[in-house]
Amino acid sequence: MKLLTAFIFVCAMILGAEGQALKGVLREELLAMEITDQEARKKCTNRTADEQIKCLAKISETIDAPNTRRLEEIFEKYGFPTVKMVGKDGFQAFLLLVQYSPSDSLRKKSLKPIKEAFKRKEVSPLEYANFIDRLLLRQGKPQIYGSGFETKDGRLVMSKTIDVKYLDKRRAEIGLPPIAEYIEMLKEIYNLEVERRMYFERVDVNVTSMKRNKLLFLCFLLLGAFTITAAAQLDNRSDSSQPQIVDKPVKIKKKPQSSARGCQAQSSGRMQVKVTFDKSAFVTEVMQLSSSGCNSFDREALRAARKIQFEPAVKDGAAITVVKTVEYAYSVY
Repeated sequence: MKLLTAFIFVCAMILGAEGQALKGVLREELLAMEITDQEARKKCTNRTADEQIKCLAKISETIDAPNTRRLEEIFEKYGFPTVKMVGKDGFQAFLLLVQYSPSDSLRKKSLKPIKEAFKRKEVSPLEYANFIDRLLLRQGKPQIYGSGFETKDGRLVMSKTIDVKYLDKRRAEIGLPPIAEYIEMLKEIYNLEVERRMYFERVDVNVTSMKRNKLLFLCFLLLGAFTITAAAQLDNRSDSSQPQIVDKPVKIKKKPQSSARGCQAQSSGRMQVKVTFDKSAFVTEVMQLSSSGCNSFDREALRAARKIQFEPAVKDGAAITVVKTVEYAYSVY
């Protein structure tokens, strides 16, 4: 009996070690894919709308498509990459990559697990709304939470939305701010006029459904960059220049540090990260604004920023989402 118990224990230890190793490998792969994705999209910013669309269309072919194939393989072999499987930052990387995937098949397979993760508060309201709305719009259906907008004559116009009268009520139910606040954020980021009225213009009969879907997808890519490049679009202004006036600022409770391992000896550097501190007490987005000169430190700093623990800012007695600049520095002697 003792021998059998010892054998079972050893087997469990081996399986556990293999599971941890797999978790680490998948996590590192997802984070590497995310970094490649973000670095490519950052090069598309600060351009005209037409130039951004062309740039993002190229990314869709050269990065999003290969990433999607790999994500499909991961899903098929290991199942949905949960927080338990790949860690919180690995899971967030997966969410980001799925958002930009040209495959509706992958989104559909991820729908149920993401809904369950949202119930466990592993997905922020903003990430959840973006996922749900994008999936519905890609299927030609009206969105629920109003997070999707389309470009029209140099303006951003809300995509087709179900029962707009109760839009703010639906947004509040999952922890999102009113649509008017979201619109002001879009105006600030894109420096474009934003209209709440929905865009119902009919497509010319000479434009095939396939072409229309491609154009619509490119619009999603352009507007989808909001969740990734919002910080960069603020023109590197200081936090004090943000238009939001709050009663209580964000209170950082724990700021994980970045490792300088791998940086050149006798060197030092600092880098800045724009961090979106969501009202749900999640860090929903991070964007590198400057480099420390050490790539490994920069990657670690981005991962550390995603793990910041904080109390949300408060305005008029309610928690709100704000974007702040966080700095990381290192010295190696």
